[in-house]
Amino acid sequence: MKVRTPRGLRLGLCAALVAFGGLFGCAAPAAFADWERGVDLSPGKTFALTQSAELPAELDQRQKALVARVNSTIERELTQKGYTKAPAETAQLVINFYVVRRMLREVTVQARDCYMSGRGELPPGTNWDSAAIACEESLVSEYQEGTLIIDVYDATKKELVWHGWKSQKSLPSDSPDLPAVVEQATIDILSNFPPG
Repeated sequence: MKVRTPRGLRLGLCAALVAFGGLFGCAAPAAFADWERGVDLSPGKTFALTQSAELPAELDQRQKALVARVNSTIERELTQKGYTKAPAETAQLVINFYVVRRMLREVTVQARDCYMSGRGELPPGTNWDSAAIACEESLVSEYQEGTLIIDVYDATKKELVWHGWKSQKSLPSDSPDLPAVVEQATIDILSNFPPG
């Protein structure tokens, strides 16, 4: 299905698409959503799940299991909210998801022991601000962030009408916690659907 993305409903992710792998980790950040204002997304509509063109064509068994987990979670959550699953040809809403990952850097500034602790030890005329820098240490760590994105399209208009996402530090792709974390991320994203 060729779709049009309305202006203002685009997520500016500076990230590259990767295979469905180590998605989320440690913390539990918030999920977000944006939508086309004025569009009726109220319960009672029919929906179909399709595979996003953004997902890789070839998936290994682990990736297929994760895709199935996200799809079944979307189906369960929408059904509980009053939507009805239907064939893609007749559904009012078409839903798919994809994943992006990107490398991020985090800088942590820590105090360290130095001669500044007493402030009386420096010679007169010393610039205290410059000297204070010597009492700090910057630690730079790199990590991968995964973002799960769920898109909802109006099937009649072939237009993106709702867009939800959640980003977290990635877990290793072989982590036994990954399926549960991905499922929870899906639930968190859909907690914003339909928009209130």
